[in-house]
Amino acid sequence: MVGVLIDTVSIQNYIFSSNKLIENVGASYLVEQIYEEYLKDALRTFHSTSPNLDTWKNNPSYMNFSPYGIGYIGGGNALILFEVNNGKHKEFIKNFTNILLEKTPGLRTSFGINPNFNLNNSANSFTNSMKEIHKNLKKNKNIYFPIITLPKYGITADCPFSGESAEIYYKDKWISNVSKVKIEAGEKSLSHIQDMLKDELGETYTFTNEIDKLGQVEHKNYIAVVHIDGNNMGKRFEKCNTLKELRNLSIRVKENTQKAFKETIEDLVGLIENRILGPKNNFHFHTDGNGKTILPIRPIIIGGDDITFVCDGRLGVYLAEKFITKFSEQQIKGEKLSACAGVSIVKTKYPFYRAYQLSEQLCENAKKESRKEENSSYLDFLISSRGFSGTLEEIRERSFKIPYGLLPFGPYRIDNNTQENSIYHLKGGIKFFNNWTRTKIEQLREVTTKSESEIKMFVKEMDIKGYTFYEIPYAPPYSEDIRVNDKTPYFDIIELMDFYPKELL
Repeated sequence: MVGVLIDTVSIQNYIFSSNKLIENVGASYLVEQIYEEYLKDALRTFHSTSPNLDTWKNNPSYMNFSPYGIGYIGGGNALILFEVNNGKHKEFIKNFTNILLEKTPGLRTSFGINPNFNLNNSANSFTNSMKEIHKNLKKNKNIYFPIITLPKYGITADCPFSGESAEIYYKDKWISNVSKVKIEAGEKSLSHIQDMLKDELGETYTFTNEIDKLGQVEHKNYIAVVHIDGNNMGKRFEKCNTLKELRNLSIRVKENTQKAFKETIEDLVGLIENRILGPKNNFHFHTDGNGKTILPIRPIIIGGDDITFVCDGRLGVYLAEKFITKFSEQQIKGEKLSACAGVSIVKTKYPFYRAYQLSEQLCENAKKESRKEENSSYLDFLISSRGFSGTLEEIRERSFKIPYGLLPFGPYRIDNNTQENSIYHLKGGIKFFNNWTRTKIEQLREVTTKSESEIKMFVKEMDIKGYTFYEIPYAPPYSEDIRVNDKTPYFDIIELMDFYPKELL
């Protein structure tokens, strides 16, 4: 057979290139649609009836590829298999890319082709076929750079949202066609995500496309951009020796991700229903035109093994931990799942794409730590009250490095409470220091950057005044020295105190 592997290139750049939430969620919705409606439109040429794109999911053993068939769809990829090498695969690529140019301007795709794709289970035929098609895909990505938007000629205005050429007059302003289709898709995406989570939302709750309606209050006008990615998923897929195995894995991973997110939403709804979050602790929720309560979270990407959402800044770390805990409770083939998260907590007006980039880099930093122990889950966070520029490494080097070391103590282990850098002890420290006065907390924060002699004086002063420090069992004597081996847990604890409701500790 002829195998065609479709890949969406730089999905994150496409989704997060705008600072408008409606465009972000709209772009994410369009990426989903390319493997649903638009793929169906491209394949309709070869079929007398509307093609069924779910046969492979409903029956993973189904292997009829006449004249074509879906190998699998997942993780931003789709494998299409054509029965014979009669040029139909080229016609399909032409049809598909023409449709995408019209329906999803700005989204770039690449294709890998294997004219000798073999599904035979023996002698690693399927595994080798997948390696070859991925090799061809990588080659084509580096060779072909198609023009996917109208070029700028210097005489046209720039779109205020995307920076592309403003060629469409839409809702009283000139914008790019890229932004127009994303905004229109954003309106559809709201009903799409509400339908997907209808059981969890019920008749009472809903989501929003307006970033200012996530529950922020004037003096806590922060959002959290959370990016979560499953660990070692690529290796799991590489181990698949048959198409059936690959299909089953793709199905299970997506189901597990959606299940974990649904349970996270259930938990959030429960906190509001039971008034654990509410006016008494300064959570004020907006309502939509139908009187439904807007949840302080908006999912943007719910992919195969990765998820991105934006929420009230005070809930970022809590919801990230909750999702990973739910995700890690599940197994595939007897092996537990694990994931890592990056949480960037920024002012609501902070450039959204920058906030997403930081969350992605924080997630990667957490993954580096997780690789030290297989199937471990970590979280890293950054709080930006001033608006940082540069990469995560540059920000921490420039703003969080003192002569004695780096101030951040993470990443934080989620699935093991015995480690000194566990999220359990991070929350334990917050709960403990909530009993201190604000003045003393600020003094402790400041002293974490001071010299050893200044630290000793502060510890002695606190001892005289009857203040004790949070202690981490089986860890160095931080409660005595504040900073041990050029690191301290107290800085992060104090940083997060305003962004973790004490009712959730």
